[in-house]
Amino acid sequence: MSKFSKILLLTIFLVAIQSKIVGGAEFSYTFIIQIFGDRVKVVSPKAYSKEISVIIENKSLEKQIGKLINTKGETLSFVVVPPNDSISKKLSVVQGNKVIFIPLSPPFQEIELIEGKESYEIPPRQKY
Repeated sequence: MSKFSKILLLTIFLVAIQSKIVGGAEFSYTFIIQIFGDRVKVVSPKAYSKEISVIIENKSLEKQIGKLINTKGETLSFVVVPPNDSISKKLSVVQGNKVIFIPLSPPFQEIELIEGKESYEIPPRQKY
């Protein structure tokens, strides 16, 4: 094996290890709430953090107005998201205190943001 081949293999090995280490240590503490016309999808982080960000993506044709509260009922933030747009909010959360998104206009059911659940969907309510 030539000297050039050894250097090339060593470089590839070091790059692979570095990307594995960096990729493995990367965590996201972001909730993504995607609002569609008839349902809501939530993508959650894998672990709890005191500092989280909430991205609200409005994929509907209506302006979305809502608020983020904690389980004590305290308002953390009000949001207004134009159609086909998104906003981001950074929040501080005490452990054991969940964050809830309440769509006010158009009204929809409360959406509890649950970490560690990866992604979940809130279907529309059944009409009887």
